[in-house]
Amino acid sequence: MSAPAPAPAPAPVPNSRGVQRRLDILDAARALFTETGFRGATMAAIAGRAGVTHAGLLYHFASKEDVLEAVLTDARDRGRSIIAADERPGADHLDALEHLVAQNAGDPAWSRLFSVLLGESVALDHPLRERMAERYDSIGESLAGHLRTLRTEGGAWSDDEVAGVARVLMAVMDGLQFQQLTGARSAMSADFALVVEAVRRSL
Repeated sequence: MSAPAPAPAPAPVPNSRGVQRRLDILDAARALFTETGFRGATMAAIAGRAGVTHAGLLYHFASKEDVLEAVLTDARDRGRSIIAADERPGADHLDALEHLVAQNAGDPAWSRLFSVLLGESVALDHPLRERMAERYDSIGESLAGHLRTLRTEGGAWSDDEVAGVARVLMAVMDGLQFQQLTGARSAMSADFALVVEAVRRSL
């Protein structure tokens, strides 16, 4: 009779100090990316803001791109509710979009970070350029597909025009966010709701 197989080794327990240090680094990176953009932030500045050595920063993140990826991973669920609505029978993508706008309106720190990175991403060599394009394309396609299901028989808009309306809705969402961040008079959620209601009626 063979001896019983040894029990698997327990998974390593994360060091609480290491976990907190990583969180401090991400907080510092978010602040610096918001203040100076991805381009303006340096690994040395991130380490200094987080209160760690450069070697300590490199222990957690090998490059500034890795730091950016971790910052974005923290918020990757934003916007996915619109695409995920494709998988929920009876889900309303326009409601999901309004919820996202309200979420962003209530979180100016995130909105400011996203807006700074979005502005930077128009540079041809920016590491977020393709990701931002993919965001607009995937959400736009998902939203347009839903709008087509809402069209009444004999609706005035063609499939291509409906796709354009989806892109306009995203442009309005981001544009209202920019307005609010400048300190201009803004009722971001209420204003966006007006546009959504106009789209619903036109379908």
